[in-house]
Amino acid sequence: MPEPLTLTVSLRGTRQVESNYQIFRLTGLLDAFSESIFRNVIGKYIDEG
Repeated sequence: MPEPLTLTVSLRGTRQVESNYQIFRLTGLLDAFSESIFRNVIGKYIDEG
């Protein structure tokens, strides 16, 4: 079951974790000011597995 992600004001998505991979579905806009937040959040989820 996909879990909701709140990344930035204008970028939303879901994350689905399977046995050996993750699926990120994202919709919205990513601007230059939000890029570091996006990288931190997605990086954290990838590291967690």
